[in-house]
Amino acid sequence: MSLSPLTDLRRPENLLDPYSYYARLRRDAPIVRDPSGPWVFSRYQDVLALLVHPNASVNRLEAARRLRPDGDNPEIAELFASLTTQLIFIDPPAHTRLRALVTKAFTPAVVREMSAKIQDVVDQLLRHALEREQFDVIADLAIPLPITIICDLLGIPSEDRMRMKAWCADIARFFSGFVTLPTQDMLVVARASRALRTFIEELATERLQRPGDDLLSRLLHVDDAGHRLSIDEAGAMVGLLVFAGHETTTNLIGNGLLALVQSDCMDWLRTHPAAWPTAVEELLRYDAPVQMFARVAVAEMKIGDCVVAPGELAYGLLGSANRDETKFNKPDRLDLTRAPAQHMAFGRGTHFCVGAALARLEGSLLLRALVERTQSIELLHAAPAWAGNAGLRGLTAFPVRARCAPPAPQRA
Repeated sequence: MSLSPLTDLRRPENLLDPYSYYARLRRDAPIVRDPSGPWVFSRYQDVLALLVHPNASVNRLEAARRLRPDGDNPEIAELFASLTTQLIFIDPPAHTRLRALVTKAFTPAVVREMSAKIQDVVDQLLRHALEREQFDVIADLAIPLPITIICDLLGIPSEDRMRMKAWCADIARFFSGFVTLPTQDMLVVARASRALRTFIEELATERLQRPGDDLLSRLLHVDDAGHRLSIDEAGAMVGLLVFAGHETTTNLIGNGLLALVQSDCMDWLRTHPAAWPTAVEELLRYDAPVQMFARVAVAEMKIGDCVVAPGELAYGLLGSANRDETKFNKPDRLDLTRAPAQHMAFGRGTHFCVGAALARLEGSLLLRALVERTQSIELLHAAPAWAGNAGLRGLTAFPVRARCAPPAPQRA
């Protein structure tokens, strides 16, 4: 049977469990050309090579659009054109300048200073959830925490946050293999992207005239070696931060807690609190929020036994690389003591996720508080509700019943 990874991975059985399909790819076709055109790499060493290859460009939108039969549709063409201003689709030296402006907001030191604010939001969300005993981890915890934090950071009004979340949920479809995504899905992405961009550009215009104490205002007014962000650049940057700043964290929390519940590791974590930093890295490896990425060759690339010609697209399967048996011992086993962390959940190289430290902190604080403040967490449905997205792996619903831990005994 021929393999079509970019289509196969959107099949219901593979959305439920992509890892069995990944194992088949690594065994039978570790380097395969998808019928739609792109190369697909599934082994750890090949995925890593694609991430850091000097001839691999992230500016792959035009190459992807040309492979689509609907690429000349006005709305779809506009979408691809607008995305060229996003940081994740820009190569150095422009990428270097833009990333330098935003990196200052996400250094480990700055993120650590946000810990108290994040903990306050965690405490509030958990208090309301645990009072009810039955709640939905995604709707009640995993979505509100990161969207609250990133919108507070950017100064986005609270009344606008849920519609921004709705736009981002639609935009997420784009990352389920944007070469083969059905036209109707691409049109949903195009309209949501336009709405989000318009909203942020209007907000940026207002902050340019009346700056506040928020990241958006600072980004608009920061001067880096004589360079400032334009309104278009600020709109693209902030749109990406809103999208990436909560989507991966939501999935880290949901995927991570599901893995803990299904592996029955929570009792061990309650008695080994020092293991949390290592445990979070293992949860990221085991069921990564981001499962794939794409690059285009600007010059010939040799990866493994494959030669990617100039102009050709190539996909790397991060989820498969993180389960490669040649890199990780018993990769399908959740091992919270596994070290060192060599996963690629946040990528590698120049485009390593700028918000990785924030995602780790938010995920760690919420998961740890949830585990330590409960005696047990029970799934209310045997079959998890996975989103229909092969690129961004996450749950749409996660209803549970939780029993609170008894209060700690007071000292006499």
